[in-house]
Amino acid sequence: MTASRLNSLCGALLVLNLIYCAAAVFIDALPGWKMFETVAPLTYRLSDARGYAVDVPAALPLGAHLIDQAQLRRVVSFICQHHTGPLWFEPARGVQGRWLNAGHCDADAQR
Repeated sequence: MTASRLNSLCGALLVLNLIYCAAAVFIDALPGWKMFETVAPLTYRLSDARGYAVDVPAALPLGAHLIDQAQLRRVVSFICQHHTGPLWFEPARGVQGRWLNAGHCDADAQR
């Protein structure tokens, strides 16, 4: 492939990408930056036996964010495995909470 043909191809891809990005701003069905606006906030509660809140985001890698209940439950299980003492976990507002103890840290388990 010649240099001029490659430049033309790259230019065409750039134009198509710009058109797609502009369309994604206005068309909700297209994946784009607006998809991050639709992530619902998680309303969980994780606290120790004394009632003090446990900082769940502190257990995440730098720059990571919780976006769904499945991720939240895995992170809570990880925190439980590395925490001394029981933890109270309510996965969402209005949902029955439960105690998690070392050795029984499966936040997915039903009561």
